[in-house]
Amino acid sequence: SIFYPRKPIRAEVESVDTTNNTVTVKKGERTVTVNVNEDTKVKLDGEEANLSDLEAGDKIAVKGIVNKKSESVFAKALNAFRDKFAKARGWFGRNK
Repeated sequence: SIFYPRKPIRAEVESVDTTNNTVTVKKGERTVTVNVNEDTKVKLDGEEANLSDLEAGDKIAVKGIVNKKSESVFAKALNAFRDKFAKARGWFGRNK
């Protein structure tokens, strides 16, 4: 089933594949593929960024279309935060 959640999906980056424009993220025990295209707005710590700027361990909030069957998200917006910034935003301890 495909749906557009009202709230962003929060997860942690496991890997970034700039060749295939995907980010593999971990949300709880699940691994999800986030698909990014040229229309996806990517930010890192509040600033405009590129997919190549993201790193394993970054915390992200993704808005987009979710495909539960394939366990993937087609991202419209992806906001990433590094540990120091994420800690200030209260990210640690959530969504484990």
